[in-house]
Amino acid sequence: MKKLYAGLIGVALAGSIVGAVPATAAPTDLQVQARFVSATCQGGDFANVKLTAASRGGSGTVQYAWDFTNNGSFDTAPSLNSAVQHLYGDELTLSSRVGSRSASCAPALVTSTRSTPRCG
Repeated sequence: MKKLYAGLIGVALAGSIVGAVPATAAPTDLQVQARFVSATCQGGDFANVKLTAASRGGSGTVQYAWDFTNNGSFDTAPSLNSAVQHLYGDELTLSSRVGSRSASCAPALVTSTRSTPRCG
């Protein structure tokens, strides 16, 4: 209790100093969301699908990896870039998965399902 009280006093004092930024607790849970951006027909029976991910929580640098077929194996190496493109067949209902990780948290996963347009 003494450490918590002393910490609260420190935060209160820091907030009262001109130009100081009040301290906030760092989130500990990493959460990820996947979003379908677009699907563009690419000659014949294929659609170029753009996906993006966003995360919140955790701390430090977040990296993303994509499993385009949701078969349990990531198809991309971890990357700082949360946006990807992948070529799928047209007229498919498919499921993909994105994972995110940061140094301070366990990895977070989410699966997304969508349909590709008719192209051919």
